[in-house]
Amino acid sequence: MVILICGLTISSCKKDPEPTPDPEPTTQTVLAGMTAVGMAVYDSVTYSYEYDDQYRIVRKKVTHTPSGSVIRDFQFTYGDGRLTVGGIAGDDFQTYECTLDSEGRITHVDETTVLNDTTTAISRYDYTYDAEGRLATIEDTTESNNETTTYTLIWEER
Repeated sequence: MVILICGLTISSCKKDPEPTPDPEPTTQTVLAGMTAVGMAVYDSVTYSYEYDDQYRIVRKKVTHTPSGSVIRDFQFTYGDGRLTVGGIAGDDFQTYECTLDSEGRITHVDETTVLNDTTTAISRYDYTYDAEGRLATIEDTTESNNETTTYTLIWEER
């Protein structure tokens, strides 16, 4: 937002502007207990998931059902407080380098997209959690324009 400051003579003749209200927080409805096991078909897309012996996802593959073409194919690698996710998404190769807290929750993500051997986008995400361990905020920063958006989640008891 750019604020234009006028000379004293001009500004003294104008009425004070109305204060700008604080923006409403972006909210997300979260359904507790949702899990994906095996394969699910939604419209013309099939989602298949593979898990390791610790019940952690190690592969997510999305296929266009009629043609059999792969839309996304991601591998998940775990180790020493980190999670790395990488794979194809259309014509892009995407990687996500995630930092995990002691509870195994993601606290930071560096996302990189590569198309034709050229890095096309880098985004960073930071996550915080409330006292009950629920996701509280997401801060999304895009390096290309250095723009940051913060989302606040509001949890409702049902």
